[in-house]
Amino acid sequence: MVEEFERYGVSRFRTLVGYLELLGGLGQIVGYYYSHYLFMSASLGLATLMFMAIILRARLRDPFLEIIPAAGLFMINAYLLYQLIIE
Repeated sequence: MVEEFERYGVSRFRTLVGYLELLGGLGQIVGYYYSHYLFMSASLGLATLMFMAIILRARLRDPFLEIIPAAGLFMINAYLLYQLIIE
């Protein structure tokens, strides 16, 4: 994983991305039970993070198969956000 961040040229953000992913996941778990606003915010943050990952991989011209995990996670978080908005 360290090599991936170095290849992308964003190795200085590796720790930040890890913390944001952990906080987003925790926010979704806690928000699911206690606060729809927290769940919505965490889903938006994770969707944004995955969207940026898709853009970065596309700019580096990575193969489509390597973009699929980020795209899948983006779609899941976008769907969760959409479901909360239309409720």
